[in-house]
Amino acid sequence: MHGDAPDHAVWCYDQPRRNGAALKFSGYIRQIHGAEAERLSGRLATVIGDLLRWADERSRQESTEDEPA
Repeated sequence: MHGDAPDHAVWCYDQPRRNGAALKFSGYIRQIHGAEAERLSGRLATVIGDLLRWADERSRQESTEDEPA
């Protein structure tokens, strides 16, 4: 583990790409409680909702583009 976060779990994600080097992400998991947890939970729910709406809209656009003219 990294020196500044010895008690935190580590996560990592490697995303292969067809063209170019893979994208690699990593970080530490830090548990939070109380008001900060509630605030971040609300923000996370908002971001997830925004991403789901964006993905739905993009999927609809792509399916419209795939239809024959």
